[in-house]
Amino acid sequence: MSVPQLLGYANNVASKMEGNAFFNAPNPAPVKVTDAITALQGAFNNAKGGGTVQTAKMNQCRLVLQTLITALGSYVEVVANDADNAAAGADTIILSAGMEVKGFSPHQKQTFSVSAGG
Repeated sequence: MSVPQLLGYANNVASKMEGNAFFNAPNPAPVKVTDAITALQGAFNNAKGGGTVQTAKMNQCRLVLQTLITALGSYVEVVANDADNAAAGADTIILSAGMEVKGFSPHQKQTFSVSAGG
């Protein structure tokens, strides 16, 4: 995902979660996410036409935001899977956070065979 795509995704998630009744105590805190978005946007702008130091700073900011979004995804998953929220449905909760629902893919039975070599 490019930096502009990450910024768009993170902004969408942050705005969808703000005031969302399903997420009354998000972890990480919304201010951390919005601060990371602001930091990455600034670093991205500085890295355009900048040198390696600016690019390194942008990459560091990108990693911070990706880590926060991943942690927020874990929080959303816990809320969606909470038995108290079963009536709303996990898909509805996840989508209300601006995130995508992953398909369920159980492990498939593997079949092995042996044949004589020649």
